[in-house]
Amino acid sequence: MTATDYLEAKLLDHTLTGTVFTPPTSLYLCLHFADPTETGAANQVVGGSYVPQLITFGPQSGSKSSSSNAQTFTNMPTVTVSHFAIRENSPTGNPLFVGTLTTSKNLTAGDPISFGVGQIAILAD
Repeated sequence: MTATDYLEAKLLDHTLTGTVFTPPTSLYLCLHFADPTETGAANQVVGGSYVPQLITFGPQSGSKSSSSNAQTFTNMPTVTVSHFAIRENSPTGNPLFVGTLTTSKNLTAGDPISFGVGQIAILAD
């Protein structure tokens, strides 16, 4: 998991210059078929009924915070999902974090894909 260029810039400005960074009011889990890069915008899944899903996180434990709700994406296109991004405030909001799934998911048109509570984790190292 990596913070995106956008989040890194916001945190540096907030910490070093006092520029206020307002935390997002909602977060969305987006799926990617290849590395979304540190921009968080590349290679997002399209097609089928794919729509980014709301995701929430529990309090941090050490340097980790895990998802506190489940997400189900239905009627997916034929795709191999290998990466994810967390976006702020809307499905098209600024990407904050990107990561690689532990195991890529090969989907056939119409398949669902689900992530249970705790399966998406953000680590600060």
